[in-house]
Amino acid sequence: MTMMRDPEETIGNVKGMKIRQIKKTEYSVLPDFLYHAIFVPPGEEPPSRDVLHKPEISVYINNFGQKTDCGVVAELNGKIIGAAWTRIIPAYGHIDEETPELAMSVLPEHRNKGIGTKMLKKLFELLAAKGYKQTSLSVQKSNPAVRLYERMGYETVCENDEDFIMMKDLSKERQSYGMALGLCFGSTIGTAIGVLTNNIGLWLSVGVGSGLALGSAWSVASKKQKK
Repeated sequence: MTMMRDPEETIGNVKGMKIRQIKKTEYSVLPDFLYHAIFVPPGEEPPSRDVLHKPEISVYINNFGQKTDCGVVAELNGKIIGAAWTRIIPAYGHIDEETPELAMSVLPEHRNKGIGTKMLKKLFELLAAKGYKQTSLSVQKSNPAVRLYERMGYETVCENDEDFIMMKDLSKERQSYGMALGLCFGSTIGTAIGVLTNNIGLWLSVGVGSGLALGSAWSVASKKQKK
């Protein structure tokens, strides 16, 4: 089985589209997107939706909302047109108990518009914020989506006759998150002290400098954890 069958060769903007974290009230859309994520080779008939009841398939969505689950959706004019989510599960792309596996799809009429790319970028940010070092997936070798995943930083770590097991290193996303977090913290503290001391310019500068130092420390820590 493979997740995502849209190669997403064309990267563009879709007016009015939002990429955001999935809400608890929206978990019910995941079965539809899981079904659309099933790769159907050209010339073959799509499987019955009963396939979602198979344990090796349903594991991607059953009881979604656990502590380690993470997901985003693409919303256009109030309608969810795409979803990407990760879970730590014993599924096709499982690597270990600390690596969340990806599932993703976009409704057929909205493919080839760069939506999958945008969802992945947002999902990577959320995973980095949660402290995950990497994420994995399983994709059939004949699936054009392999190119999308490679473009987004996934690398093949093992394979069998039909599938690639790929992994994305989240070090860069973790470093970016650390710098942003440090900058936000430092500027907030600096501004607060500046207001109290009637010297915003000085303390904002000090706060920003301290924040960047904190972010740099996060980056170094991320690199050490990778090793």
